[in-house]
Amino acid sequence: MTQRPNRYTDWRARLKAEIDRQTPLAHVWGRHDCVVGLAGGAVLALTGHDAVADLRGRYDSPEAAADLLAALGFGTLGDAVASRLTEIHPSRAMVGDIGVIAVEGPLSQALCLIDAGHVSVLTPSGRGVLPRRHILRAFEV
Repeated sequence: MTQRPNRYTDWRARLKAEIDRQTPLAHVWGRHDCVVGLAGGAVLALTGHDAVADLRGRYDSPEAAADLLAALGFGTLGDAVASRLTEIHPSRAMVGDIGVIAVEGPLSQALCLIDAGHVSVLTPSGRGVLPRRHILRAFEV
């Protein structure tokens, strides 16, 4: 069973600062993607815990990321997150929690950062937003 990390008391300000820090960054597999950049950066900013330190820099393409997931024994990206964070029903997800959405490609899933009325996602051209209804799975931060 995974344990919910404790958020800093000023987590909202930290989350805003992290989003501001990430906004100009280009998508780079294994360095600034949905796992080690968007989600990993948010968890680190909110809790001080680097939940993806062991993954950073270990892949450089979507195919290599899928191979790493398989080598670690996970069938999906969502299953890998479930081994690190507590899963909750998407309707219970709060600002700063992590979600899983469906995407095209070798991974077929991507991570998103949950906000009040939408989710933030990384795209090849920068940050994007989708309605919350796209969340397949959610995890407490």
